Amino acid sequence: HIEGWMVDQQHRVRLGFGRDDTGIFYILYDLASREWRKIWQYEIFDAPDITPLGFGLNPSELYLRAIHNDRYAIFKVDVTDKNLPKELIYSDENYDIEGSLIYSNKTRDVIGVYHGEASNAKIYFDPTYEQFQASLNKALPDAFNNVASFSKDETKYVLFTSNPQTPGAYYLGDRTNKTLDFIIDEYPLLSGQALSERNKIHYKARDGLDIEAYVTLPYKNVEPKKAALVIPHGGPMVRNYDGFDWFSQFFASRGYTVIEPNFRGSSGYGFEFEMASIQKWGGAMQDDLADAASWLTENYPIDKERVCILGASYGGYAAMMAAVKQQELFRCAASFAGVSDLKYIVRKARGFNNHKVVEKQLGNDFDTLEENSPINFAKQIDIPLLLVHGEDDRIVDAYHSREMFARLRKLGKPVKYIELEDGNHYLEIETNRLKVLDSFDKFLSQHLN
Repeated sequence: HIEGWMVDQQHRVRLGFGRDDTGIFYILYDLASREWRKIWQYEIFDAPDITPLGFGLNPSELYLRAIHNDRYAIFKVDVTDKNLPKELIYSDENYDIEGSLIYSNKTRDVIGVYHGEASNAKIYFDPTYEQFQASLNKALPDAFNNVASFSKDETKYVLFTSNPQTPGAYYLGDRTNKTLDFIIDEYPLLSGQALSERNKIHYKARDGLDIEAYVTLPYKNVEPKKAALVIPHGGPMVRNYDGFDWFSQFFASRGYTVIEPNFRGSSGYGFEFEMASIQKWGGAMQDDLADAASWLTENYPIDKERVCILGASYGGYAAMMAAVKQQELFRCAASFAGVSDLKYIVRKARGFNNHKVVEKQLGNDFDTLEENSPINFAKQIDIPLLLVHGEDDRIVDAYHSREMFARLRKLGKPVKYIELEDGNHYLEIETNRLKVLDSFDKFLSQHLN
């Protein structure tokens, strides 16, 4: 049942990760006894939820992510101690630490960890690197400065930097000569344009839970519309971060105000918050999106009759579910690669070895799954719905959009379906990305103007 392996910095296989139905376990190779032993085991989606991240230069030191005060934090464990005592290395009282370890190319030791809520998305444990980061921030103030790559001796580096006026550019740095030379813009056609910032806000859900979200305002050089978009992310056990996002920026360039909620069930806000997604699709998670729409119309000059919801993957599911349950709030809904039939997912998973995990995540009560599947409520949908799906999607089968479209069309409902040739779940083909943006733009123009 071992699914993956980890080596130490001396290139020896030391750790195995396994899953037996819904049980997670790890095995460790002990250098002294030359034997393997099981070290941690737990049920998926349950505490203690331990994730080994990598070994330090000292082969006895294993870094891991585990729960600390309901937030994921970074610990170090001495694996020669059979009790595996955890030493807290870094934690954030407000957010989970979700990133991977940062290693030095020179020493091969751990020097920090990636953390999306840090000012430059990194936390350095080594003060030398922290000082270097500070010097970069001084040279390029009011910017996100991230060293994307170091040379082996760390005298040269590639720097990615962005600010509200640019989505990002790469520079080649030389620490010996103290030079920084431009390489390339990530989005050359947007360079120098006044892009819109994503502003972090908080709102209260109807049950009092605090929800964090990002609001992107219309570009200053376009006529702002009194229309808004609620864009739930996919996953659902992932989250939005600040910084440039091509999807929300596109709609801001068209004059829309955009809110992207990190609704309950999102990662990053603690174990309990994230586990609120388990077998809860269509419930309070859905209400959080409606509450985001209400908050937006109360705090910005938005016509509450001109709000649309759109999203991809789980976000597409949420858009379709909003068309079923929340038509009083949303004038229209649009889905890319959305899930429409939860029972179909569970039944199809039974042909694969991860079916127990899928059942634990979504549930196996077919009546409940049907109640939370928008495909079963096509008759109730009266607002316009746009469905887009890639024909080769291996994550969410195109069945979900095809069947949803067929049922709505049979009932004479206002629906349009676009299937992307050779399209997958991640819009990796540029022509398909453009087609999705163009179709969403035309759909919104038709129904929100």
